[in-house]
Amino acid sequence: MALRHRRLVTTMGLVAGSGVVAFVVSFPVRDILDQRAETRASLDRQAALDEQIDRTRQRIDRLEDPEEIRRLARERYGWVPPGVESYRVITPSAAAVPLPYGWPLLVDPIS
Repeated sequence: MALRHRRLVTTMGLVAGSGVVAFVVSFPVRDILDQRAETRASLDRQAALDEQIDRTRQRIDRLEDPEEIRRLARERYGWVPPGVESYRVITPSAAAVPLPYGWPLLVDPIS
């Protein structure tokens, strides 16, 4: 009987010890997995920022070109180089312009 009792106590001790070890080890493992996920997310953000930096540098390089500056000035601000004539065609708007009542002859616009 003593041998059976000793085996039971040993088995219970091993089971309890394994449970304690598993419990203690689970916290660092969870932290390690969380840190790996954070590292991956940080690397993804860094890659996106590196792409944005590359695009910005390319834009800076383009803006240092005088021809690109002239093109943008023509497109955005209607700039015309000296000695060149420029014409602008103004088309009438499609909507009717509302007139105030009585203007200019004090006539009701509805009638």
